[in-house]
Amino acid sequence: GKTPLAHGVFDNGRYRLGAEHQTLAEVLRAHGFNTAAFVSALVLEARFGLARGFEVYDDEIPPAAVIGERRGDLTTARAIAWLESHAGERNFLFLHLFDPHAPYEPPAPFAADIRALYARYPRFIQDYMGEVAFTDHCIGLLLARLKQLGLYDRTLICVTADHGESHGEHGENTHGFFVYTSTMKVPLVLKVPGTPGPRRVREPVAITDVPTTLLSLLGLGFEREVEGHDLAAYVDGGTGL
Repeated sequence: GKTPLAHGVFDNGRYRLGAEHQTLAEVLRAHGFNTAAFVSALVLEARFGLARGFEVYDDEIPPAAVIGERRGDLTTARAIAWLESHAGERNFLFLHLFDPHAPYEPPAPFAADIRALYARYPRFIQDYMGEVAFTDHCIGLLLARLKQLGLYDRTLICVTADHGESHGEHGENTHGFFVYTSTMKVPLVLKVPGTPGPRRVREPVAITDVPTTLLSLLGLGFEREVEGHDLAAYVDGGTGL
């Protein structure tokens, strides 16, 4: 719920989140939730201070992995196994997928199918879209298991991303140097039990709003100051489309 200017983490691999910054997992664990995280890249390893509040923090990356990455279906399988062992309990599950990052190497059948669909685009765009489709598939596996376990309808779900990719815009191939819409505009989807939908919010919001909003929807709150805003009013029928 804070920007880098507030929490002091400005880059991957060189900073550690300070203990004075409360995490969403810490709040939820204090309120009786089981907490588990399954991450897919070295940049989210526990040594960077991101594991605080999680009873389970699975950051095991294969030693031979390209740029320290675990494929999304492998991470998702571990997350589903944990969910199955805690079905019916109060759970906070964080699933982190890293596949749509360079180098883009979508697995079969997504590579061939997406390349055919995006044949008029450059090869790296085809492969990127293949990675996006594969990530969507992995999320679908988790959602399908929630439904099979009878948990989907009463589960609060948030899907978002940390950044987009430039793909040549403003002279940047991926992300990390410039602050333009191509990398700053990301998806944010909320599925809230018991609410009619869908609806689209016109006003700009930010991923720093996510912790505040989730805790508000759960009837909880941060014990320390955050920068994020509470978006629950949109869910309850406030300004939106």
